[in-house]
Formats: sequence, C-alpha cells, structure tokens
Amino acid sequence: MTNAALAEATGLSKNRIGATVRDAAPVLTALGHTAPTGALTVTTAQQLASIAGHDLASS
Repeated sequence: MTNAALAEATGLSKNRIGATVRDAAPVLTALGHTAPTGALTVTTAQQLASIAGHDLASS
C-alpha cells in the first residue's frame, strides 16, 4: 500500500506513516528482517500471507 492509501485507511497522516516506516526499518534490519520497498503485486491470499510471514496451509 502506498502511504496515501494507508493514511486513508488508518486516519493517520502520510508524514506520520513515512516517519514510522523510516524509524522501523533499522530495527527490522537489526532483527534480521527486511521490509520490501517498491510496489508488490499480490493476487492470492497465500501470497499476502507469505509476505506477512504466515503460512495459510498450516492454519
């Protein structure tokens, strides 16, 4: 989602979302995780679950 879409969905400002992402990125990196950048194309629930770190098959 773009910051604009997240802002609309959550009621937060685009600036607040951007700042939060910038603040969280180094923490995620230190924990061994990376946040994808750029557009993602998701066409199935399994793809979305995988991006979020979940496995629908075991649910």
